[in-house]
Amino acid sequence: MYDQNSSSLFAGSDLMPSPPTQAADSPASSTKNWSDRNQGIVPVTVKQIAGAFASCGNKSNPTINGVDISIARILGLVTNKAERLTDVSFTIDDGTGKITFNKWVSDHADTKELAPIQKGMYVRVLGDLRGFQSKMSANLISARPVTDFNDIVLHFLECAHTNLQTLRVNMLNSAHGGIGSVTAPSQTTTQFPHTSAAQTAPFPGSTAFQASFPNQTNQVTYSCSIMDNSRSTMFGMVLEVFQDPANLRHEHGLHIDDIVRKLNMPRKKILDAVNYLVDVGHIYSTIDENHYKSAQNY
Repeated sequence: MYDQNSSSLFAGSDLMPSPPTQAADSPASSTKNWSDRNQGIVPVTVKQIAGAFASCGNKSNPTINGVDISIARILGLVTNKAERLTDVSFTIDDGTGKITFNKWVSDHADTKELAPIQKGMYVRVLGDLRGFQSKMSANLISARPVTDFNDIVLHFLECAHTNLQTLRVNMLNSAHGGIGSVTAPSQTTTQFPHTSAAQTAPFPGSTAFQASFPNQTNQVTYSCSIMDNSRSTMFGMVLEVFQDPANLRHEHGLHIDDIVRKLNMPRKKILDAVNYLVDVGHIYSTIDENHYKSAQNY
């Protein structure tokens, strides 16, 4: 696929990106990943985009969990490239679906920029999804070849992390009984109660259903879920106890019985909430299976 030794593609630094205090000169640099969301860029999969288009109706800007994804970052394999006098287009397959990007060519610099992008190559793409109204295509902002295969793993980890973070915010907003909002890059959008790209319902007791997306390049179904409000509220209450500053100071965290006493709820319900919060990475066990601590300051 590449002329370079494939082993060098895995020879990058740690999988996790640098802290957001560092800046990068190129959108292809992994050190910029954490700051992307501050610039309106959201890491997503093609399947998430398909679901967002399916649910946005006539809105020009698709959203996932209330976050505007008008500018999306996608990483995948180039399966087709077409060059014409006025534009260049290519199709990206990230394993969850396919999407076509198009860039209008106004001068030689535009053509030269996309010359390195070839079929069979993994690329990182920034695309503008606004105004396409359920068409699986987007205006290309930039495209860079992937030179380190660790970036592929990192991208999907970031997609999962971003999705879990927005779900967490929505869950906590629901726990407070207010109208939730998720702060997208440089803007705030109304809470969107459906999950994205999940094959199963994210909360125990929720109901999942399938909605087809007919206008995409390859057929993908989008699984949404309706959250059980009472259960998500309880999860939020349990999480708040773990994240109380006074409890964060405990070296070994809190015992299950402490949570039961504080919230005056049945032990079984508390255990259900704790198991869920462990699964999504909000808390972790410490000295035994009865002690847990918030991962907030881990």
